[in-house]
Amino acid sequence: DLVTRGNLSAERAQSFGPELQAQVASMSTEGHMSRSKIRRHASQIWKVELSNGAVTNILKRMGAACEPNYELIRAALMREFALYADETPWSCAGKGAYAWVVAAEKLALFRVGKRRSSIEARELLAGAQGIVHTDRYKGYSFLPASQRQLCWEHLKRNFNAFTDHEDPIAGEFGARGYALARQAIKADRHWPIKTELTKRLEVELGEILDLGERHEDTRGMTTELRGQLGSLWHFAQSPHVHATNNHAERTIRQLVIKRKISQGSGSDAGADALSYLLTTVATCQLQDKPAHAHLKDSLTAYLRGQPPPLLV
Repeated sequence: DLVTRGNLSAERAQSFGPELQAQVASMSTEGHMSRSKIRRHASQIWKVELSNGAVTNILKRMGAACEPNYELIRAALMREFALYADETPWSCAGKGAYAWVVAAEKLALFRVGKRRSSIEARELLAGAQGIVHTDRYKGYSFLPASQRQLCWEHLKRNFNAFTDHEDPIAGEFGARGYALARQAIKADRHWPIKTELTKRLEVELGEILDLGERHEDTRGMTTELRGQLGSLWHFAQSPHVHATNNHAERTIRQLVIKRKISQGSGSDAGADALSYLLTTVATCQLQDKPAHAHLKDSLTAYLRGQPPPLLV
């Protein structure tokens, strides 16, 4: 008997089509849904039974489809005038780790499941040409003062911690520092900032630091800030540089939510896939593009051996 066999397209050779797989990736990232919720949704709405392993494989496949854009986004970020960096605890294969983000106005890049060290920060920001917004974490201290903007929102919290101090000197240090940080943040919202205002804030900070030298509890923060004076006022020089690192905190918040749901990544490969997926989804969000459509198109291109749709 004559037997005729046709060749399945790359999409049809999959157990699930690009539409369903993109939906799963969207629910896992943008929707902050656990694997059990994704499985229940698939069963109840689509009448498709998914195992935990199937969901994991879909997310890894979607990550591979997003990987080609990853280095392109990173290279584009390094050319940005202002960057915002942050990190948060994570878990990878049952071990403590960290997740990092660096973002600009229309781009974001995640590195999930890495260490919290200056080595990771250096690798993440290698080649950065613009001003980098950070908190006071010492892992960013390799950045020269001319390229680092400390977050005044973090400084406000640091000063606020001393406002109720039992010692009046430490309490005054905290209260005056808190008020100064609020002035700096308010000034940033009403750019351009007059030179006279910046000078007045600098003088006020000098007096606050002199006060901080007088108490042992505030001396550590005082000494650290004296060494970082060159990283405090870049926001007063350019409308593209802001006084806070809120953009990075908003961008990484979706990962913080995911951590509470998933408790981290089960493997290094899963962490890498999540890095590629979150980078794609967050960048789509910043560019007001529908992430689901981009994920579907990226997977289709990946299965066909074609380059993905670009985000830069």
